[in-house]
Amino acid sequence: MVKLLNIIVRVKVNDEVVNQTSINELNGGESKILVFDLPSDAAGAGGALVEIEYTDEYGNAYPKMTLAASWGATSSAVHLDPAKEAYPAQTVVGSVVNIRIHVHNSSPDVLKDITVSDSLPENCELVEGSTSFTIDSLLPGESRILEYKVRFTKPGFYTLPEATISYGVYLSDSRYTTKTNPVRVVVV
Repeated sequence: MVKLLNIIVRVKVNDEVVNQTSINELNGGESKILVFDLPSDAAGAGGALVEIEYTDEYGNAYPKMTLAASWGATSSAVHLDPAKEAYPAQTVVGSVVNIRIHVHNSSPDVLKDITVSDSLPENCELVEGSTSFTIDSLLPGESRILEYKVRFTKPGFYTLPEATISYGVYLSDSRYTTKTNPVRVVVV
């Protein structure tokens, strides 16, 4: 298979270039998915065309091959609805408290590479589980509940900080970050 070099990809709407990228080389049989942001009126304007120019490894130039573009919409809305809870919220020193992090995909997009990182306040020790989790993917409307257990070593009013959640959207290289709510625990 022939290697392609100096590939230029232009996305046009109404004969106007709205996005462009270049790829240095693509080996024979290799494919690459490109994701572009299109103007909101692209569908109403008759869609988009993709122009591709490249040179093969033998020096032959292939100018302006034009293709009709296909695309799927990616929501710019909030993708995840995370929540954090502690139960019981009032306890005695040395008793186990369950920490639960609920992660819900509220978007129409498939989410990927989801990492949840939580931390513990002073005088709080991990008894069971882990404060960091990885979820490969979440389909639209799908949820996961992640749980671990802690114990407080001194009485007081404690705030367990927000957990940080980082994730991507399928067919995109973008990464997003969101946080849960903090939770309060009273230890007597």
